[in-house]
Amino acid sequence: MKNLHDKIKAIVLLLVLVGATIVGVVFKQPVLAKAGDDPGVTLSGPTVINSKGLVELNVTLAASAGKLTADDEIEVVIPQKIVADPEQLTSMLGLEDPFYLADPAYTTDSQGNYLLHVKYDVNKIDPNEANGYTFNVQFRAPYFTDNSIVPPMVNFSTNLIQGNKVVSSDQTVSQTHPDGVGSPAFTKYSNANSLNIDGQQKYVMSPTDPGSNNFALVVNYNQQNYDNLTITDTMPKGLSLADSYSIFPSASGDSTDIQHLKIYRINWDTQGNIAGVEYVTGQFADKITSTASTFSINFGKVTSDQSYAISYGAAVDSGLNEENFGTRYNHATMSNGQNSVLYEANVPLIMHEATTGATSLRKTVDHAVLTTNSSSLLYTLKLSNNNGTLKAGTVVTDPLPAHTKYLSTTEHQGFSAGVYDAEKNTISYTLQEDIAQGDSREIKFAVQYDNSQAHVGDKVVNRAGYSYAGSTIYSNDATTLLSGSAVLQKLDRKTGNPLEGATFKIVDSDGKLVINDLKTNTQGIVNSGLLAPGKYAFIETSAPNGYAVDSTPNPFTVVNGQEAAVDLIMYNSQATELSGKKYWQDNDDAAKLRPSSITVDLYQNGLKIKQTTATATNGWQYHFTDLAKFDRNGNQYHYTVKEEPVANYAGEQTGNDFTNTLEAHPTVTPEPPLEPLNPEMPNEGTNSQKELPQTDLNLTSYLSLLGIGILSIIGFGALKREH
Repeated sequence: MKNLHDKIKAIVLLLVLVGATIVGVVFKQPVLAKAGDDPGVTLSGPTVINSKGLVELNVTLAASAGKLTADDEIEVVIPQKIVADPEQLTSMLGLEDPFYLADPAYTTDSQGNYLLHVKYDVNKIDPNEANGYTFNVQFRAPYFTDNSIVPPMVNFSTNLIQGNKVVSSDQTVSQTHPDGVGSPAFTKYSNANSLNIDGQQKYVMSPTDPGSNNFALVVNYNQQNYDNLTITDTMPKGLSLADSYSIFPSASGDSTDIQHLKIYRINWDTQGNIAGVEYVTGQFADKITSTASTFSINFGKVTSDQSYAISYGAAVDSGLNEENFGTRYNHATMSNGQNSVLYEANVPLIMHEATTGATSLRKTVDHAVLTTNSSSLLYTLKLSNNNGTLKAGTVVTDPLPAHTKYLSTTEHQGFSAGVYDAEKNTISYTLQEDIAQGDSREIKFAVQYDNSQAHVGDKVVNRAGYSYAGSTIYSNDATTLLSGSAVLQKLDRKTGNPLEGATFKIVDSDGKLVINDLKTNTQGIVNSGLLAPGKYAFIETSAPNGYAVDSTPNPFTVVNGQEAAVDLIMYNSQATELSGKKYWQDNDDAAKLRPSSITVDLYQNGLKIKQTTATATNGWQYHFTDLAKFDRNGNQYHYTVKEEPVANYAGEQTGNDFTNTLEAHPTVTPEPPLEPLNPEMPNEGTNSQKELPQTDLNLTSYLSLLGIGILSIIGFGALKREH
């Protein structure tokens, strides 16, 4: 079944390749890395590999924060038949920290592959960041004119090996393209490294090695006759003629360059194969004209047995690089006679820097500790490019934690504005510019955290991710620990020892109960738990055994973003009490003048602090309990009591007891005299005669005397009974 499956895959692949050839399209290779590998490796390579072309493989390692914990290995599998010189596997290898070559650097397997062994140093990887690294494998393909040795398709693969286990793999497939020079009338090519880009073979110019930028022109390989043959070559702006190596090292004759050119005479056998090559540059010395970037050679009359080749090098102007060079064309023509161009050729040129890559993403939060259940949090995301170039289009996504809501973005240098998905509670940003090596960009955004059910010890955990080489990797966790809003410690006022078992309640600024029955622990500490921003107070509701309750409110305030608990201290004094009794001397209240209650005032060090009452119901006893025994300095309080005066009684105090005796002549409050309803005003007329005073008693006087007599009799009777 597996063989049938493999055959179907091969047929489908062949049909795709044939279709691509027919329509002149070269397909991009898909990324084949397994989704969700973290850590994971991915591999990319050329779509087409040309004869003598440059093969470039990019291997990436991507991992979320904390995922790489030991020095492990990345293995790259490369078919031997596509490698011209295996030493290039190491000499052209682009490695930067944290990568290094294992020993041995490469081996072979039984399947005809080279196995390149690259390790990474975990000590050079920040465990608190999402990390993405890329290294570059380069080598040159061999010369091949058909697929008899080099197969039409080659497969490359890579494996991430942790311990002895492969935890991630990827592969890529490349099509090979044989050399098709044959026997042309005229053509031009380069022996420089080449890359197949969008289906076109482009040659890579070295900015530092002019000799490696080798160009060759083939003239009259089809063995024709020409009357006056001229070859003209024009290099693009930024290039100039330079010496280079011989394309026929075994050629005979003088190999000296003239005006940076080498000219070869090609001899053929009867089968149409090259029988010999000789240098003939000197023979055409006076036929060469050149400038810094152009040359022309007049071969004159050329017969069918005369074939030639020309080679030279090219220097690249300083300041040119992959970005500003773009694609430029080296142009050549073959003419026969004046202004008679028979053939022309263009060689596309590029510059290419095979760079390694290292990127990272770190996340921080402004509050590592939060002592409220409602607050704003400010998150910072820092995307760094430690090596290579981090391209625009990278998307950073942040799935926000529970109980948070996005508020605003305060900074997004180099990134788009944040796009908030309320349904998923996710914020994302797109990088709008490349980040150069050594640079970084920051995003800062605020969220609101609200969770009335949060508990001390809970954590608000958040991390962000970004895509690197097709994998999504995640930053470190930005963690906010939730702690109590306020902490109160209860101490013995005299000794300073912690008091266990004191009970408190918390009220808000309106006096409304927020939390009840909070008890101090063995350290005398009580924690408020998590409170929303606002004003509160601890109020003691009961004290430990033997201590007096201090119900004085102890206020505190919780603010937005509060990171430290409000620290409060309250003291309890050992308790004392004071009580006494009231005694009466009033003939069992025969006069009915005894009050229903008396008031006793309590004084602390001479200052009145509270009062209580005694009544017949409680046997005329009074009690003061839960009295603090010591002040803040440990000095003992002095308590005294006083009875407030009682009308008609004389008071006497013995210790804390009081005796009240009814006075012998109780104070009687006289009634105010009655005013006449219609007082007569004196006659102020002209009659000046005075009236004499009236001496006889009237009815009112008799009644007054009668009342006084009755009262006297009652008073004497009462005194007699008392004695």
